[in-house]
Amino acid sequence: MRRMFRNGVRWIVIACLVTGCLVSPGANAAEPDAVPVEKTLRAQGLVPGKQPPAEQGDWAYAVRGTAEKPEFEEWECYPFTEGRTSFGGKRFSYHANNRGEWGGEFTVREGNGKARTLIRENVVDIVPTAFDELLVFTGLDHGSMDHGAVYAIERYDEKPRLRFISLLPGTPRAVIDDPHRGGTLVLTRLSLSVVRTHMDRIEVLMARHAPLPDANSVLSISRSEILVGICGGIAHVRLPIRGRDQDADYPIPIVTYWTRQ
Repeated sequence: MRRMFRNGVRWIVIACLVTGCLVSPGANAAEPDAVPVEKTLRAQGLVPGKQPPAEQGDWAYAVRGTAEKPEFEEWECYPFTEGRTSFGGKRFSYHANNRGEWGGEFTVREGNGKARTLIRENVVDIVPTAFDELLVFTGLDHGSMDHGAVYAIERYDEKPRLRFISLLPGTPRAVIDDPHRGGTLVLTRLSLSVVRTHMDRIEVLMARHAPLPDANSVLSISRSEILVGICGGIAHVRLPIRGRDQDADYPIPIVTYWTRQ
């Protein structure tokens, strides 16, 4: 099911469980992979499986590097990687707090002036963009609560203006630029989404199709493949791609869990 989120409201665009249209239209179904993913994972001593590893285990992998040269770093299952908590321009500076169930905030200060609160939520990451904007990702993952949102700060070093973009399917655990989809790729424990600020919306690539145990990092390999660092190994996500011919083999996202023997 492909879903769009805009201004906090879920828009169900079209059912795609049969036709498979979860990735940007216009993608070429014959697009080659950037790297031989399975060969790369086997070189790490990992083997494929269908069942996810247990959360809060003894070890994890974090995925780094580039699509052409992915790197794998042994990591702890918990906590996951923390994002940027402050950002300073020539005129304005920003600071964020994340206190979990006790809440947080995102503030702006001009020079040595008094700080002003823009957002009263836990901030997970702050990401500057090429469009003179800051993306602010918020969320709370505690007990039965797992939710998130994304905001934009326009003209952040001239005349800051807060703009709400969308709710997210869960708390962001990693945020990266995704050149294959022309946006910002957001990872949660159960979803992958692309944020496009010029449209004020997100595109959900995968949501609740498969768990991503203690997800900590993400790497976009191509328009059809994404690697996620998880507790116990690596999750290899294969997305359906839409071109001239539908890919009948992958009508929905397929996740393979690569773990040690």
